[in-house]
Amino acid sequence: MRKTILAALFAALVLSALSCGSEEPSPADGGSSETAEAPVSGTEAETEPVSLNLNSLPEPELPELDYGGEPYRICAEPYLVFAQETRSSGNLFPSNLFVGTDSLTGEIVNDTVYNRNLLVNEKFNTKITPVSPGMDPVALISAGEPLDLLMNDGEVLGRTITSGAYLNMLDTPYLNFDAEYWYPQFIEGNIVDDRVLFMPSEICLDPLIQTGVLYFNKRLSAENDLGSPYELVESGDWTIDRFLSMVKQVHRDLNGDGIMDFEDLYGVLIKTEFRFGAFLQLYFGCGGKFTRIDPEEGRVIATDGEFCQALLDKIRDIFTDKTVTYEHVGYDFSEYRAAFAGGHALFCQDEIGAMDVYREMEDDFGVLPIPKYDSAQEGYFHRVWTGVAMFAVPASAPDLDKTGAVAEYMAWLSHETVVPAYYEITVQQKRTRDPKDIDMLEIIRRSLVFDFADIYDTHFTNYFWWAYEDGSYARKVAASEKYLKRRLGQFIKRIRDLP
Repeated sequence: MRKTILAALFAALVLSALSCGSEEPSPADGGSSETAEAPVSGTEAETEPVSLNLNSLPEPELPELDYGGEPYRICAEPYLVFAQETRSSGNLFPSNLFVGTDSLTGEIVNDTVYNRNLLVNEKFNTKITPVSPGMDPVALISAGEPLDLLMNDGEVLGRTITSGAYLNMLDTPYLNFDAEYWYPQFIEGNIVDDRVLFMPSEICLDPLIQTGVLYFNKRLSAENDLGSPYELVESGDWTIDRFLSMVKQVHRDLNGDGIMDFEDLYGVLIKTEFRFGAFLQLYFGCGGKFTRIDPEEGRVIATDGEFCQALLDKIRDIFTDKTVTYEHVGYDFSEYRAAFAGGHALFCQDEIGAMDVYREMEDDFGVLPIPKYDSAQEGYFHRVWTGVAMFAVPASAPDLDKTGAVAEYMAWLSHETVVPAYYEITVQQKRTRDPKDIDMLEIIRRSLVFDFADIYDTHFTNYFWWAYEDGSYARKVAASEKYLKRRLGQFIKRIRDLP
């Protein structure tokens, strides 16, 4: 029955948000179960939503809990909003939106979050209450402020683990870490002994939004007889060699002035800099790792110098050829994105959140996973930017049963409603809809990877970027392995020294 209700709710939200002539939605209370007994939507419209064909998950088995109308307080750090505005001007949705919103607006993601919270409130007789700390959240927790859950920048959480402000997520009752809405691959990439102190969740879609992908221009692909990259993805043959061969075929000095700039045509636009750089995205996409679990040392270095050098050799000749590739330096991506939107590149490396910029471009575009190293590689992999919103259980949480049960239900509801709503807003409003893009987004969402040495400030990303610039794994990474091992060990010790 609840599945039917959720499906009907989502359909109504889609129709309402896509309506051209619907009435303005009425403002409502921020989610109290006393003032709103059921989810609300706007008027219906004739526009049909994209067919999603997503696999629904069973509702989690949770006890009947009644919290008497008490708030469920989620401390949502405002820094996340600033960080996203700074690094991704194309991002429609700041992290805090996914925790809670004050009213219905007619925008599908906003309204889905609002109604998700109503359902949570109704189930537990609570009220989801975002809390803006106004100070360092660690200080707030240390002062004993009763917070049920904390959402903050992953890098900030990593830097502050020694404060003792966060409990072991794996000890929290009712959280099902096998469920995909808790990104179980995060545990594999970050667990030390039996401890995970913070992790992402589909309560907030920041990890998906800030994941690196490839966009491609369908007109340029067709004009150059390159076939369908979608078919290569589906067959498992979307590899780094296929990608690079396409890049080499599409580049021209369009105005004939002998100078390659954004007036001309490139095979690919890529970002540089160690955190955003294309090399790091490709390294993880091709199956590379920084660390692996070790029963004695917690985690150990798992880099493969031969593999890394082979990847460097594949990409550097093409990426450093200024007639084929445009390498962007800096954090202002406006001109970079305008060039792709204007049809000046076959491929563009960017984040999923940038789709808001591209969906109004004249040429139709598609989104693609990061290519594999070769066809034998099992699956696609996508590195998530380390500063995305993640969740921690505050040491000041007054009731861990409440923390876990509400968070688990909220995460499941987000998977069932908020994820499809985000797909609708990103794909539905493109100039030309293509259900293949939803298939691609699902492949990407299911293949996000997180590595301990990437999230914590171990300097691995710095040395790998320097290896790309230099062209040598041996001179930059292997030569510094003792330092990197020591740096990794320092963070592992900090976690092991916690009570």
